[in-house]
This record gives sequence, structure tokens and C-alpha cells, in this order.
Amino acid sequence: MTRVKVCGITTRDELETVAEAGADAVGFVTEVPVETHRELDRDETRELVEATPPFVTTVAVTMPDDDDHVEALARETDADAVQVHNGVGVDGAARHAKVVERVEFDEPSSDAADAVIVDSTDAQGAGGTGETTDWEEAARFVDETTLPVVLAGGLDPSNVSRAVETVAPYAVDVSSGVERGEAKDDVLVENFVREVRDAGV
Repeated sequence: MTRVKVCGITTRDELETVAEAGADAVGFVTEVPVETHRELDRDETRELVEATPPFVTTVAVTMPDDDDHVEALARETDADAVQVHNGVGVDGAARHAKVVERVEFDEPSSDAADAVIVDSTDAQGAGGTGETTDWEEAARFVDETTLPVVLAGGLDPSNVSRAVETVAPYAVDVSSGVERGEAKDDVLVENFVREVRDAGV
């Protein structure tokens, strides 16, 4: 069954909404060099990690400068996994957590990566653009790689079931697609999770 990660959680209320909707993982954006209303500092990230219910995977989403930086981030936030969006810091993150590495379709993942994420990104390599990823290319990528593949980019309740059926990813990742304004919306989150479950892939 395809798993669901909801990224960009910023408050305990959002965390509770997402966990109650049945998401498998939650993402906390921290220490990124781009402007985003979703960014938390390390202390805020750790507080939300500690507040996350059992059996929900916590993911610190970052764009580190080097291995030492991300190693300290992984250790201090105590997240279950660290997601790196520019290929830097994989080895450092791996010393304390599972690693999700954003990759391009035509590039290999790092040896230390535990999973890869394919996403539509901006010029700085950051996700959360709201643009849809090429699903046909993603499906080919899923067939070719041995690592679990997380599909992100432009997903929302209206299209995620088709994305799951087309790509058959290990997991899907959503952020802006379940927001109204700058906050996660409980109805959109619930609908998104239900659409993934109903897809049955």
C-alpha cells in the first residue's frame, strides 16, 4: 500500500490533524536557504518530533551545507529520517537517521540513501513548488531503482489517486496541496489520505 507523507507541518494542531487523518509520516521543514512560511528552527522541530504519536514517522526536511551541519541537525531534532534536497549531507544524516535523498531521474542516489524522492523543484533545488512531476518518467524511475521512491510535486486530493495508479510509488508527499492559505486544512488532508488508500496500490 502506498504510504502518505504530509510535509510542512508547523504547529501541534496541524500535527494532530495529519496524524488523525492517518498519514504515515510527517515532515518538518528546517534550516533551508529559501523563503517559506513552513520553516521551523531546530528547537521547534524537536518539539514537534517529540509530540508526534507512535507509529508516525518524523522527517526533518532540510538543505544542508555539509555533512557536519546535517549530522548535528539529525542528532538534535531526533527525527526518524532526514530528507536532503540538494544531495549534500547524506553521509552526515545517515549517522543518526534514515535518509531520503532528492534526486533527478537521470542521476544515481548516494550509497547511504535509504529512499529517494522525485519532486518538481525551483532553481535552488527546493521542493514545494506546487508543480506536477512527470508521472510517466517517475513510473519508469520506480521500475529502474531498487530504493523506495517517494513521489512529490503538485499532488492534491483531486489527482493523487491517478498519480498512485500511474507511478506506483512507495509513498506520496504533499504540502501545498492540502493547505488553505498557509495552514493545513483538515478536510483536504482527510480527502488526500482517503484517495491514496482507495487507490489500493
